[in-house]
Parts: sequence; C-alpha cells; structure tokens
Amino acid sequence: MSDSVVVESCHSIWVFDSEDKRFQRLLKGFTVAGQPTTTGWRPYFRLDFDSRSDAFVVVLHEDG
Repeated sequence: MSDSVVVESCHSIWVFDSEDKRFQRLLKGFTVAGQPTTTGWRPYFRLDFDSRSDAFVVVLHEDG
C-alpha cells in the first residue's frame, strides 16, 4: 500500500488505500484476543473532505 490516507474519527481509524481504491476501519476500543478489531478491505469510488470542518464522505459507488 504505497499511497494511503489515514483519518481518525470518534469511533474508528480509517485507512484509505488510494492506489487500489479500498478502505478499512480499525475500531477504537474493541479488541479480540488483545488485537485491534478491523473491518475487511472494502472498495470505494471517491473520498471527499469538507475544507470547513473535519467531515469526510466516502462515496462507495460511481452513482453516489
């Protein structure tokens, strides 16, 4: 994963693999056998950031 973006939200750490257009989340406060709980890699179409706030939107499909 050479080109990645990491975003921290109140409940997760989001990792976006920009090159392969996929993301996964590391859930804060949840562990299994002492290891962080993560979601599987999921595809996304676009990642948008609001320059006026800390908000971001993950667009999953081309049709929005």
